[in-house]
Amino acid sequence: MDICIEPFDNLEFKGGTNAFRRMLYNKFKADKNSKSGENLIRITIGRKNNLELVEIVKYSDEKIRKQIEGIFSLKDFSYWSSARLYRIPVKKQFEISIFIDAKK
Repeated sequence: MDICIEPFDNLEFKGGTNAFRRMLYNKFKADKNSKSGENLIRITIGRKNNLELVEIVKYSDEKIRKQIEGIFSLKDFSYWSSARLYRIPVKKQFEISIFIDAKK
């Protein structure tokens, strides 16, 4: 008898990656005074289907940093399925960048 299981199941946001990106895009609003630059965010999803940690590694200005913190504190961003290694939940990190291009 052969039992075949996938060794790794990746984490998943409720509704999928596109839903995560769309929600982030809709919530994030840079104003005309925002500075240009990259805003790098490291996200850790815990073993219990939870958003465990959001680290803002790099940000273009203080207003943007506060906005990112506020967005990820919303309940909308707390619906995750943990990654699994041989069906055992594991922590997983990923990074995303938001680029601001200041209009001149």
